[in-house]
Amino acid sequence: MKKPIACFLTVMLLISVFSLSASASDTESTASNPNITVVKDETVYADLKMDGSISGITVVNRIDTPESGSYLDYGVYDSITNLSGSETPVLADGRISWQLPARDKGFYYQGKLTEGELPFAFRITYRLNGQKAKPEDIVGKEGRIEITLKVQPNAEAKAYYRENYLCQVQLPLDLDENTVLSSSGASAMISGKTLTLAYMVLPQKSAQYTVVYDTEKFQMASMTMTCSYFDSSNFLNFNMDTGSITQMSRGAGQIVSGTEKLKAGLIELNKGIAGIALGSAQLQQGTGAMRQGLEQYSAGASSLAAQFKQISSGTVQLSQKGQELAAQYTNLSSGITAMMDQLTPLLNSLPAEQRQAYLQQIGTMKAQLSQYGTGLSSYTTGVAQSAQGITEFSAGLDQFAQQGAELKTGAVALANSTAAITDGFNQLVSSSAVLPDQVQKLIDGQKQFKNGIDEASGLLETLSFASGNETKPVSFVSSQISPRSIQFVIRTPDLKAAADEKATVTEPGRLSFWERFIHLFR
Repeated sequence: MKKPIACFLTVMLLISVFSLSASASDTESTASNPNITVVKDETVYADLKMDGSISGITVVNRIDTPESGSYLDYGVYDSITNLSGSETPVLADGRISWQLPARDKGFYYQGKLTEGELPFAFRITYRLNGQKAKPEDIVGKEGRIEITLKVQPNAEAKAYYRENYLCQVQLPLDLDENTVLSSSGASAMISGKTLTLAYMVLPQKSAQYTVVYDTEKFQMASMTMTCSYFDSSNFLNFNMDTGSITQMSRGAGQIVSGTEKLKAGLIELNKGIAGIALGSAQLQQGTGAMRQGLEQYSAGASSLAAQFKQISSGTVQLSQKGQELAAQYTNLSSGITAMMDQLTPLLNSLPAEQRQAYLQQIGTMKAQLSQYGTGLSSYTTGVAQSAQGITEFSAGLDQFAQQGAELKTGAVALANSTAAITDGFNQLVSSSAVLPDQVQKLIDGQKQFKNGIDEASGLLETLSFASGNETKPVSFVSSQISPRSIQFVIRTPDLKAAADEKATVTEPGRLSFWERFIHLFR
């Protein structure tokens, strides 16, 4: 009985010695092989619900394993899955320790989270034929689909993501089933029968995009949003002086101000030209009235000249008759005088008183004949002078009538010229009237140019093009480690129409890492 007990005690003692020896060996091994510095990349896979809210997050970590040993990572996950082998981590207070062999391809593991703050927040709404609807309720239906995606910076996200990450959105559509009507702001790429609409939102910017298309049977593959670091210095690869942009903006503003003054000047010019055109129209009316007056004047002068020609002709004839009458009077006077002279000796035989009476009568008759001759002479002389004056006046009237005709011709030419000038001014008024509107279009374009400069200036300031400061990546799961890179892959569920036209939702969270990776390129 004592011998078996002694053997048992001996065996137990040997086991204890070997256990102590192994423990000491492990301690020496740990002391000689401290944790290897972890160089890793993080890829955050976020699954969204159809409205854009988060349904789950998986973080895939890739650790460089150039040598075997202990690798210490950090993070608090709801669950952890080894994607590269069978190793099991040691977890303690947010520390994740892996004992790993050397692998050229590195080591992958994933951790699941129930919540987290992505760089951007998403909101997605759906409409069928103008009516808001849940996407799972309209799967398989025909009609006009309107999808609105609102993307805005997540105020709850870490500042590193919020300030430095851009978002790229891809929305695939089957061209066999869908006809896109509008997709403002999208870049389109066709691969086979799939049309992919792509959008990009810069850091710290919000955007809203709407896609409208007709579908024979509504169903959708996943929308994919990728968020990655935006290196603005490499994006443009030059240093921009914001002061120069400010000067450009100021200069563009001065151009706008000058062009607005030009517009105001053109408006005043148009008013002045309109006033001149109005005066020209009034001048045209005046020259028209003058032309009519000159036409009447010319006609009256011609008529008067013709009448005076007739008067002149009659006066000449009257003068000729007067001369003939004067000649007849001279003959008559000579005959009467001779007869009286012959009667005088005969009167001597008469008594003195009777002879004296006859002589007195003869003297009176001679005096009357003399007066008649003098009057006749004055008459014929006056008629001759009048005939000459009337003839000269008639000649003047002829010239006056001829000048009236010339004035009429000149007035007609002046009226025609004034009408042409008025028409020219009216055309000038019409042409100058549209100039302010054309200049306003120029002003609008200049304002858009200035607004573009101001927006570019704001964008440059937002993106800090000239800062040159490098920021270390921030881990999504722990502040105790800085990964080499971190990117986000965000997806909505697939919506597929089953045979009975009910929605089948495929949750991307059920896929393995490699299935997820492959799906990114589908």
